[in-house]
Formats: sequence, structure tokens, C-alpha cells
Amino acid sequence: MSGKHLRTWPAAVLALVLAIYLASAPVPAAAFAAPASAVSAGVSAEDVWIFPGSYALGRFLPAPAAQTLASDPAVTRLTGNYGQTEARRMLSLINSFRAGQISTEGQKIDPCGSGRYAWQWNSDDATTTTFAPNSLSTLTYDYGLEKIAMQRAAEIAVSFSHTRPDGSNWYELEIDGVSSNGENIACGYYAFETQESVFEAWREDDDDYSGQGHRRNMLHEVFDAVGVGFFSVGDRHYWVQEFGVCNSGKPATAPNDSAASVLVDFDRAAFPDVVPLEAPVITKQPKNVTAPLGSTALFTVEADGPDLTYQWQYSRDGVFWTNSPAKGSKTASLEIPVTDNRNGLRYRCLIMNRAGFAVSDTAKLTVQK
Repeated sequence: MSGKHLRTWPAAVLALVLAIYLASAPVPAAAFAAPASAVSAGVSAEDVWIFPGSYALGRFLPAPAAQTLASDPAVTRLTGNYGQTEARRMLSLINSFRAGQISTEGQKIDPCGSGRYAWQWNSDDATTTTFAPNSLSTLTYDYGLEKIAMQRAAEIAVSFSHTRPDGSNWYELEIDGVSSNGENIACGYYAFETQESVFEAWREDDDDYSGQGHRRNMLHEVFDAVGVGFFSVGDRHYWVQEFGVCNSGKPATAPNDSAASVLVDFDRAAFPDVVPLEAPVITKQPKNVTAPLGSTALFTVEADGPDLTYQWQYSRDGVFWTNSPAKGSKTASLEIPVTDNRNGLRYRCLIMNRAGFAVSDTAKLTVQK
């Protein structure tokens, strides 16, 4: 597998694909990697067997212990473009494949003579498992799984791995109560601009058993739903399929084909070259205000940092604080009507982003009578 940082990948066409999927028989809660096999078009593959807690073939598989999370947690911002119209088109190719039909040009028939297009090598690399036409379920598109696939497509641009950049497992990502039961990932340059090209790479017609992990995911009997994510950073394209044993039922959304700025949690110690999002730094503190009764007192704060949010608070004793509902309470400038009962109140501002927060100095309101 090539380097994990964008800057370390060569300028030549790169097409790396990995697969993880569930199986019917329980095994010890550990990860086992089959030998990587070089395959056509510069694609390499690795199968990693991990069994998260999920229903598969009517059997509940115990989850392995969660991986250690980031020892030096941080968050970074990744700017790129989503291509979800193109990503969603892959559903028809997957279902044609599962139905035993020719999905794209050059698809290979079962080499063991069954005459079927839906087949996969067994571990002996001498026999195949085949599926009769239309015997596999038709996958439905899952908009909940799509959200996971879109987030993972951005994450693999930071670390091309089924281990997320923050050190957690791929299946530990949960969005709106939805999680995944199987994952395929791929990255490449111009060769992976279309869903057909990525699908053909994942189909792995010319690979042996060790190289057909993605194929087995797409032909898995237990899967009933799929979501696909496509994210581009410059001329690099990142693709993810997330599979589910049943559709989450999340409502359909319009495809996201726009520029996007995605926040990705990562381990600063593991990825020292990734530029972290900076926590807020207050550059100008709020000052005490003395104002006449009936006027408006203005408290202001200034801070540096990306994606800042503000919340002004007030307190009578400086110990217990309450979020202010006053005008500007969620901005850098708070406007307070000067009334008798506000004399002596203290004000401060909490400034936050995904990387951290800062609390301003306390400023006091004195009412002139």
C-alpha cells in the first residue's frame, strides 16, 4: 500500500483499492490480512477480515475492542469537490452485476464453466461460487449510508486505510444513527474519474481469491443496501462504497455535486504533516462598560481562527453563568439594554470551533443614574 499522505503519492496513475467485509462464520475478534496481490491496471488489493457487531446471515457477530483513538487529537479541513450524481449511478452497475448480467464491457464469465457472470473464486483458487441469475437481492440506495461514504471519501484523502485518521475503525463511524456493515475504498487519478472505471476495478475479474475482496462485497448475499461517495481533491479521486444489511430508511436528498470543505478528525502524532485547524485565539478582550439608564451597552470581542461561533453569557456573581438571549449574543458584539436590574452584571464570551474554544475575560456593566 502506498504512502498515506497526498504529498507522498507518485505522480503516476495510482489505483489502490482495499476491501473489508463480513462473513458467515465467526472468527476471533482480530484482523487478518491476506497477502496483497498485484493485479491489472496498476491496481493492488488487500483483504482485511474484521467482524464488527452486526447481524450477518442470521448470526450475531461479537464486535472487537475499539482501536485506541488519537493520542494527540486534532481536526483538519479538507477542501475538494463531491460528485454524488456520478456516485449514485454506480447502483445500477452493482445490481446488474448481482443479477448475473453484463454490467460493463469486458466482464468475464465464470472460469469454471458455469456460464454465469456472477461468480467469485473460493479460497482454494480452483473452484468458484456462482450465483444464479437474479438469485441475489437487488440492493437499494441508502441515503444514510451515502453520508457515511461521503465522510469516508474525504477521510481516505488524509489516510488511505480502513482505519480512520483518528485511529478508530471504519465501522465505528455513525451518522444520524446509521453505521456500515461493509466497506470498499479506492483512490486514483484520471483513470478513476467515472463510476464505470472504479466499478470495473472493484469487480476484479482477473484476480484470484486474495484479490477479490471488493467483488465479494458487491456479491455478498447478506447485503441489502448501499451508499456510494465520490470526493475529488485536485486531480485525485476518492471513492467509497458502504454496505448495509438493511436500508436505514433515511429520506432521499438531492445529490451533492458542489465544492465542499470537510472537517476530518485525525491523530496529530500519526500524521504530523497534516495541517490542523487552529483553535480560537482571542486578540481583543471585552471591556467594562458604564452607560446611562435607558441606553444600550455594547460589549465586543475579537478573535482569530476559522469557523468561529460565539456565545455571550452573563452572571451576577461570576460563578454561575447563563447564556444571554440579547441581541448579538451569538456574534462578536453583544447589545444590552441598560436597565436597573442589570447594574453590576458580568459578561463574557465563549468562542468555539471544532479545534477547541476560548473564554474571554469578564466585563462588567455599570448603570449611570
